[in-house]
Amino acid sequence: MSMQEQRILIECTQTFFRGGNSGIQRVARNIANQALHLKHPNSQIVPVIWVGYGFCAVRNKVGTGVHYLLRLRDWINEKRGGSPGRLISLLIRILKLPLKLLRPLRPWRGIWDKMIRDIKASLIGIGYGLGYLAVRFLFGPILKLRQGDTVLLIDSTWGAPDMLESLFQAQREHGVKVAPMLHDLFPLTMPETCEAITVEYYTRWFHRVVPRADFFVTNSKATGTSLERYLEQHPEIRALPVLHHPFRLGAELDLLQRDRKDPEEIQPLWETPGRAILAIGTIEPRKNHRFLLDVFDLLRARGVDVSLILIGRFGWKSQDVVDRIQSHPDLNTRLLHLFNASDAVLAEAIARADCLVCASVAEGFGLPVVEGLMRGNEVFASDIEVFREIGEGKCHFFRLDDPTDLADQLERWFIEKDRMISQRDRSPFSWPNWKESAEELVSVTLSLLQKKGGVDSRSRTTTLATSAVSEHS
Repeated sequence: MSMQEQRILIECTQTFFRGGNSGIQRVARNIANQALHLKHPNSQIVPVIWVGYGFCAVRNKVGTGVHYLLRLRDWINEKRGGSPGRLISLLIRILKLPLKLLRPLRPWRGIWDKMIRDIKASLIGIGYGLGYLAVRFLFGPILKLRQGDTVLLIDSTWGAPDMLESLFQAQREHGVKVAPMLHDLFPLTMPETCEAITVEYYTRWFHRVVPRADFFVTNSKATGTSLERYLEQHPEIRALPVLHHPFRLGAELDLLQRDRKDPEEIQPLWETPGRAILAIGTIEPRKNHRFLLDVFDLLRARGVDVSLILIGRFGWKSQDVVDRIQSHPDLNTRLLHLFNASDAVLAEAIARADCLVCASVAEGFGLPVVEGLMRGNEVFASDIEVFREIGEGKCHFFRLDDPTDLADQLERWFIEKDRMISQRDRSPFSWPNWKESAEELVSVTLSLLQKKGGVDSRSRTTTLATSAVSEHS
C-alpha cells in the first residue's frame, strides 16, 4: 500500500451535534476545524462523525450550537409533550385490534403473528434504507474503513457503544488503528469530584476501550503518567507498557473576533476596586473555589485592597460554594461571578486582572495557566504536576494545604507591584495556536504509528512503550 492511501480520521461526533465551548468540546471543535484544511504529504487528514451507518467526513466547520436536526427533534418532542401523539397512538391501537379479536383462536393467531412479524421486518428494512439515503443526502457518503486508517477518538465517546463496536470490528478485520485521546482520568482516580453518571459512563468506556487501543494521545505528560500509574495498579485491564505521547492543546481564544463584548458584563469588571484576582473554571470540586474564597477572605480581613473575579458556570457537588458566593457581603462589588462569559468578555477580564490564580487540586491540562501567561498576566498556580509541566519558571506556585501561603504571596506581590518593582524580566511565553496544535497532533500520531510498526493491535503483551515522553519542541 502506498503512503498516499494512509488516512487519519479525527472523530468529533458529540461536539458536531451537541456543540459547546468548554473542555473537550473546545478541543474537538478546534482540532476538527483545523483538520478541514490541514495538508500532509503522506497522509489524508479527515475530521469525521458517526451517523449510525458508519462515518461521514465533516464538510463544514463545527460550531458551538446544537445541530439543527437535534433542535428539530427536541422541538417535536416538546410539542407532543414526550408522548407518541394522538394519531400515532390511534394507529397502534388499530393495528393491535385484530390480535385482541383473534386471542381466543389460538391456532389462527400464530399465522397472524407471523404475518405481523414479516410486515414489521419489511418496514424495518425499508426504514433502514430510507434512513441510509437520508444520511447520504445530509452528510455525504459513508467512508469505508480500510487498512491504513487510523481513527483518533478526540471527542467524548463514552456514550457511543455502537460506534466503538464498529471500530473494533474494523480493527479486527482490516487492521484499522484505534487511538483514543485521554483528556484526564479523574472519573477513575478522583470519582468523588465527578458526577455519578460521568463516573459510570467513563468507567465503562475505559474498561472497554483501553484494552483494545493501539496507542493513546494525551493533552499532557501528566495525563500519560496518570494512565501508566492507573494501569500499574490495575493490570487486569491492560498490562504495561503502553504506547502514548502528548501534544499541546491550542490556547488562542478562537471565538474572540466573533463574540461581541457585552457592556453589562464588561462594566463591572473595570469597576472592581483595588487589585483584581481572576480565576477561570467551572465551579466544581477540582477547581477548588472554596480555597480561593478562603484566600480572598484572608486578604480582606488584613485590609488588602483587592477584588476577586470568578468566571465559570455552576457545576456539580459544590452547593456550599455556590451558597457562599451568593451570600458573600462583597458580591457584585469586590466579588464578581460571570457565568457563561464569551471569549470577548474573557479576554476583557484577563486584561483587567492584575493576576490570575489557578487553585485546582488536579488538572489534565490547565488551559487558564497558558491563557494567562500568553497574555502577560502574573500567574499563581497550585503546586501540581501538570502546572509545573506548563509553567515551570513562569509561575508562582503555592501549597494547597494552607490558604495562608497563597494569601502571603499575593499580599507581598501587590506591595511590590505598587512600588513598581514586581515586573520580572522574562522571556515571552509562546504556545501553539489551534492550527499548530492540530499539526502537532498529526505529527505525534505519525510518530506513534511508526513506533507501533507491525505490532499486533490485539496483543497486550507486545505493545511498544514510550513512557519516557520526549520534550515538547
